[in-house]
Amino acid sequence: MKLYDLLDNAKCFEQIRQIRWPDGVKCPHCASSDITRQGKDDSQPDRQRYSCKECQRRFDDLTISVFSGHHKPLKVWVSCLH
Repeated sequence: MKLYDLLDNAKCFEQIRQIRWPDGVKCPHCASSDITRQGKDDSQPDRQRYSCKECQRRFDDLTISVFSGHHKPLKVWVSCLH
């Protein structure tokens, strides 16, 4: 089996969350940990959305990352990086 077959978007997003926020989700704009979950992205259902109570900005798992702004599924990027 190929790596591409082993990965799915849910696993990729979970791994990104663990690497990016090992001590819990923090706002990428102000670094506050006072955040709330705001559901999932409509086009990518494994992508979590958040709202920061400190700076009032919204963000998701990929905001201000090397993956932000790209429209390919995350599993494609992870496969390429591997």
